[in-house]
Amino acid sequence: MNRRFSVLILISCIMHTCVGGIVLRLAQQADLTALLELDRQCSFEYWKPLFLAGYTHVPVGNQVDQMLEEELIADQKLFANAVSLSNNMRLLAAYNVEENKPVGLLLFDKADERSIQLDLLMVDKAYRRKGIGKQLIDRALAEFPAITICDVTPLRFANDQTIKFYEAYGFERIGFRPIDNDNASELSLIKWFGPSYTEMFYHYRWRKSDLSTPTMIVTKGYKKHAGIMKYRCIK
Repeated sequence: MNRRFSVLILISCIMHTCVGGIVLRLAQQADLTALLELDRQCSFEYWKPLFLAGYTHVPVGNQVDQMLEEELIADQKLFANAVSLSNNMRLLAAYNVEENKPVGLLLFDKADERSIQLDLLMVDKAYRRKGIGKQLIDRALAEFPAITICDVTPLRFANDQTIKFYEAYGFERIGFRPIDNDNASELSLIKWFGPSYTEMFYHYRWRKSDLSTPTMIVTKGYKKHAGIMKYRCIK
């Protein structure tokens, strides 16, 4: 590694959060193509098998490819809105500085003055279980330091590992997913999960007072986002 490159890495670690050669920072317009590619890669590698394993009793289990493609199209708009910084939505990227490529991402927004909603968390398969997901969440909470609550709605079936992960980090189950507050989004949920879609998801809540240090991984939640459901999490 040459001296100039070492200096660039040092500067990046000072400006952002650097974890084992991974730099966390707010995504920019120039990052979108690579982040959308990571989104597609993780969606088909992780979520397709899960839906085939636990959701063949509802439409999504029989039309997984179509649903994922619709989600990816919606994500293009959401990512673009987040990098514009024109609202409370943000997109974080975890970059491998040596390979200059994204290995994780987190889309999130401030639901209100005291709660934050993490809409999409994904980490490249080769980089999972290295603490990147946790660091992304910590960085997101630092963006809105007044936040004390995070609600999550993990999928109910074929998802035991993720649910146990939430519980281990302090989330408590408070019921099933609430009815969606956006008509277009609710129609999408009904389309893929049926009229009883709320029972396909649990509702978990984390409160800042529960832990001295924020450590959590969350799925896409139930706030309206371009009429598309958001619930995915790959840590």
